[in-house]
Amino acid sequence: MPKKLKECQRLAAKLLSFGYTGRFVADQVGVSEETISRWRQHKHFRQYIEACQKDVIVSLEQEHFRTVRKAHYLIDQGLGDPDILPKDRIEIAIKYLRLSYAPIINIFTEAHLKPLLSEQKIESQENEEGHFQELLAYLDELAEVKRIGGDKDT
Repeated sequence: MPKKLKECQRLAAKLLSFGYTGRFVADQVGVSEETISRWRQHKHFRQYIEACQKDVIVSLEQEHFRTVRKAHYLIDQGLGDPDILPKDRIEIAIKYLRLSYAPIINIFTEAHLKPLLSEQKIESQENEEGHFQELLAYLDELAEVKRIGGDKDT
């Protein structure tokens, strides 16, 4: 495959970079799946797919950070707005902190409290087993009452 890709190959590579299947791409480009498979074996085609994937990721990151900046601006405006009741501003701040620091808290919790959580899990499993045994005993009692009650009727 020459270094310069044809237009249909560039289109196919872009579609593949978005995660579309070979069958879908083949239908869109007007070639067979075998052709897509053959193109995928060529270094320049794969490199073009990777370049397209990087472009998509960069674009998504830029859009994400634009949205985050807008959200921070709006939160900042809301927290400083005297027309918003203090309790509502506090609620905004708490929700922001919960959302923005949740990943950090999860990492800390998993790393430092894992042994404690394991002990609680074992204790919880033992409690569940005890409750299950109590339920079985109760069902046995009910079955016995039913059996005895059934004998009286016969």
